[in-house]
Amino acid sequence: MIWRGAIWSPCWILSVSRRRGSGRCIPIIATSPPRYACWWTFLPNPCHSAVDTGQDGRGRSKPRIRWVFGYNQRPQATERICSMTEPSMSELARAEAIQEYNDEEFMRRAMELAARAEADGEVPVGAVVVYQGRVVGEGWNRSITQHDATAHAEIMALRQAGQVLQNYRLIDATLYVTLEPCPMCAGAMVHSRIGKVVFGAHDLKTGAAGSIMNLLSYEQVNHHVAIESGVLAEECRAQLQAFFKRRRAEKKAEKKARQQALQAADKPS
Repeated sequence: MIWRGAIWSPCWILSVSRRRGSGRCIPIIATSPPRYACWWTFLPNPCHSAVDTGQDGRGRSKPRIRWVFGYNQRPQATERICSMTEPSMSELARAEAIQEYNDEEFMRRAMELAARAEADGEVPVGAVVVYQGRVVGEGWNRSITQHDATAHAEIMALRQAGQVLQNYRLIDATLYVTLEPCPMCAGAMVHSRIGKVVFGAHDLKTGAAGSIMNLLSYEQVNHHVAIESGVLAEECRAQLQAFFKRRRAEKKAEKKARQQALQAADKPS
């Protein structure tokens, strides 16, 4: 006779099975995928024993994994156990889709901050620092308005995040920026111990996250930063290209106006 007991909560299951007279009790703690957590209250037979004690060839009792969750029809043991211990491909795809959505959401916020920089006559680059799913730091280029060569979007976001978290070490945080970081900003990320950087457009002139160099993964540096590129890359690139195109047109118009003014001054009255 096998005695079975089970305790379950929305996030874990503890199942115990013991064979009478064996004196052995084998617990199993199994992490449940999210979809089971919301189904348990609706299942007609919510939980079955996860361990069944049998005997091996030498007559010794041994545990055998049977099946954990029950439906109206009994599933295959291997399929059910696999779903309890390893995420399925559909679950991985769903998780990747959620992460991709979050990345794009935070990158769009960075683009909004870049638009603020553009309104101030700055190069439109914006950045946000995210920690545990919430934005803790925001920044946009202010080098011209603040007369500060270090006032890049990434630096401003790192500074604000440090104040919010009361710690300059931003371990496990992620920085989203519309343009690949320059060497200065990449160095600041290494010093801040930030976990990951996600950027949109590549910077083929000063990019230090893979374009001209990679300071974030330099093997002799004491901290490496994970890198993900290409999130909303076309939109970030278009934002920058539109800014520089307009600025070139403005400079051309200013130059033409100066030439006309000089020509008018040279004409005899």
